[in-house]
Amino acid sequence: MANRKFYVLRLPEDQVDSTGKDIEIQLVDNLGVTIAFGLIARMDTHLELDGEAVPTPVIEAARELPIGKGDFVDSAGSSVHPRDL
Repeated sequence: MANRKFYVLRLPEDQVDSTGKDIEIQLVDNLGVTIAFGLIARMDTHLELDGEAVPTPVIEAARELPIGKGDFVDSAGSSVHPRDL
């Protein structure tokens, strides 16, 4: 998933289901529109979207977000301004 962009979000506590999946990761296109998404728990280390593994730095970037906050990131986990998608 090199050169792909993602939107990562730490879900607010009231949106976390009984499985404890508190992180949403979206694979987005150059307009920020979701292509695929998945949910993981903070301790999870693997997620596949659109048939490919999400890069570990993307998962790590999501873990570091404050609860209820989201960000666009590149495959290296670096923040990306929406206009640069």
